[in-house]
Amino acid sequence: MISTIDDNRSFNINTLFGLELAKYVMLRLVNYHDSVEKIAENFDNDKQLISEVVKFLDDIRWIKPDVNGTYKITTKGKNNMISRQKPLVNLGR
Repeated sequence: MISTIDDNRSFNINTLFGLELAKYVMLRLVNYHDSVEKIAENFDNDKQLISEVVKFLDDIRWIKPDVNGTYKITTKGKNNMISRQKPLVNLGR
């Protein structure tokens, strides 16, 4: 899947790794309330990979689940996202 980043340069989300992947997943969870299954569709339906990324984000306290089963970004997560003026990932929605 092709998306945009920063100054609208195209990139392939399948090349994301490490914190870039984690931030991408976090934005999909928090901003669009996408499910693990929905996000995994863009990663060869690898639900285990996306589940591990979600667990990692929860473990480092960047996100937390709310009572509705959706995720909210924490203050710690927000502080780590403010490292750029423009969003890390523009999901084009």
